[in-house]
Formats: sequence, structure tokens, C-alpha cells
Amino acid sequence: MRLISSAMAIAAVAVLLLVAAACSNDSSATPRPTPTAALTPTPGGTATPTPDATALAGAPITPSDAAAYLPARADENHVWAPIGGFGGFVIVGKEPDKSLGENAPWAYYVWNPADGSLAPEWTGEPGKPETVVDSYYDWIVTERRGAGGTASYGDWVVEARNLVTGESQEIARAGGAVGGPEPSPSIFFGEVAWVETVVGTASTTQRIQLHDIASGNTSTVIEVNTTTDTLWSPSFGGAKIAWLQQSAATDTTQIVVRDLGTAAPDKTFEVAQSASAVVMTKDGRYVSWSSSDGDKYLIDLSTGKTTLLGPGQGAGLYATTRYVSWDTANNKADEWLPSGLYDIQTGELRPLIPSEGVLTYTGHVMGNWFVWQSWQSADPTLPDSKFYAMPLVAGLTSGPLG
Repeated sequence: MRLISSAMAIAAVAVLLLVAAACSNDSSATPRPTPTAALTPTPGGTATPTPDATALAGAPITPSDAAAYLPARADENHVWAPIGGFGGFVIVGKEPDKSLGENAPWAYYVWNPADGSLAPEWTGEPGKPETVVDSYYDWIVTERRGAGGTASYGDWVVEARNLVTGESQEIARAGGAVGGPEPSPSIFFGEVAWVETVVGTASTTQRIQLHDIASGNTSTVIEVNTTTDTLWSPSFGGAKIAWLQQSAATDTTQIVVRDLGTAAPDKTFEVAQSASAVVMTKDGRYVSWSSSDGDKYLIDLSTGKTTLLGPGQGAGLYATTRYVSWDTANNKADEWLPSGLYDIQTGELRPLIPSEGVLTYTGHVMGNWFVWQSWQSADPTLPDSKFYAMPLVAGLTSGPLG
């Protein structure tokens, strides 16, 4: 079933564009980026940001903020798992019946928290669950893993899906000489970026690739020898691409930002060696990064100003034009670390603090909603085990799944 019928497609796209323009400072007017030749950034960087501001403390997020919820249990044998979103919709996976083993396929649905509707969208490849890693307008990009969801070196697929037209396109696949543990795909204006490792007879390299969905052309943004440099976590927005790069020669880790639409030199920002991820806002104005200890930062690319969003936060990092968010996590001391929703416009951080006896792994922005998990006693079969959705765009009406 198509999420949006052909008769509704034009109207649906118009609504998505209006919402995106309202939330992204008219990023829709940004021209399609043109790839440039691969360049290696200068060690040392052009700026060394230090936290010179901290986020304002906002009210904690609670179920009373939610405008809709989805029961954790889909039916007697299946449990829902929200995996991402686009526009006003949240994409949820239906876990396969565990009695069928690891090779059973996942089924993917689109949940509209505004009216409670739930529509089947696609069925996955047996034994390979998918995660929505990024979205832009009606396109999403997913990462498909091997059995059990493992990010094995030679078992991942990056795929782009258009949830209005039903089009899908395989972007990259590990296999042969190409692999790497984490492709981390990112999408902007019909182009997808990801990182991959290429094992050669004489050397092993890492490269960030850029694929144009319309033309099918793929180009290389940067390629490095793994004996001297390491690349990870590419993120795409506003015709710019950012990534993390560690240099063995200088013993530093940097955020590198390249403007693909101009010949401007790369901007580099030295960060902690423990940096685990970087994301760019979809308007290309900010990057946010996380340390392995969960400290979250935001850098204004026009001024270099760095804001500490919060120390000791949860895992993951997600960015739209207006919001940066992350999931809860459990640390080595068996302590639950909070999820967070940071509003760039207001400078306010709203934490999602896990409650005693409630399992809260998921908690980040999905489309126009902040979605989080609340499973009582970690049991999805209990009536109070739900996924809550808090609207981030004014005018969204809502209700529970009915």
C-alpha cells in the first residue's frame, strides 16, 4: 500500500515542502550541490572551538507532553519499533515472530500520530532489519544490516526510498573489496553521502562517496589511506557535508566541513579524540558532535561559537534544521543517561529522563514528532507500554492509535 495515493501525491508534497520551509529557513531554495575533487584537510584546523555557552535548562519531557501514542504490542506475536520519520509521519517496524528465527522478514509501516492511522509500506529482506538513518522531504535513506542487526564488515546495504512515489534505489552495498563497519548514510536534495572502506592489494583506504539518485552517478568527496587517517560519521545539509577525521600524524580529531557548491577551503574544527559522531543541520548552518562519554556540543559554522548542550548524555545524534536530539543510553555503571531535545531557535534543552522500572531506549526527533519509548518493567505486553509522540510543528492534531 502506498502511503499516499497518486491522487494525493501532489498535495502531499506541497504540504511537506511548506512544513520544511517553515522549519528550515527556506533550505528548499538551496541549489543542488556540485561535488568537488577530494582534498585532504590541513592538520591543525582553522578553529579550535571551546564551549563558550551552555544550553538553557528546559522542562523535562513527560507523557503529558505527548499528543499521541502507539501501543508497544502490535498483536499477540509482534512488537512495534519506531525507526525514523519524515514530514508528519513516523516509520515503524514490526518485529518478526521470534519463533520463525533470525531469517524472518521485518514489515514496515507508516504511522501518522495526527490521526492515528497506520499503513503498511514495505517488507524487508529476510534476516536483515532496516533503520531509517536520515530523511529529506519525501525521501528517506535506510541502512540494512545482517542477521540480528549486526554491523558486520561485509553485510550492510544503503537504500533510498521515496514514500510518496514508492520508488526505491539501492545506493551502496558492502561486498568484495568494499566494506567498513558503519556507512552512516546522510541525504540532502536527492543526493546520498556515506563512508566505506576499500581493501586493496597494496593499501586500505576509506572514502566518503556521494550518489545522485536522479542520475545514478557516484563521486568521491575524499579518500584517505587508513595508515594515516580515519574517516567516519558523514552528514549532509545545506549543500555542505561534514565528517570526523582523525590524523595519525597530528594525533588530532577534527570536524571537517566542505561546501560542495563552492571552491571555498574546508573548515576544520578540532574536537576531542573521543568524538563519536557529528551531524549537520539541514540548512548547513550548524554541526553538533558527541564525545564517547555522551557530552553533546553545537558549533555555529558562521561564528565558530560552541555551545555545550549537555554533559553525560545518552547515545546517538540526530539533527533537523531546528532541533538536535539523542536517545537514552545505559552506561558501564548501569546508570541510565538522558535523552535530549535541543531547540536551536530558543537555545533550550528539554531532557527525557528515564523513570525507574521503565525501559526508554528510543527518544529522538522523527519527522515532525519527538518519539520515545515507555515500556513498563521492560515488558511490551503490558497495557502501559507505549511509544509516545510529541508534536514539534504547530497545528498537528492527534490522538492515540484507534
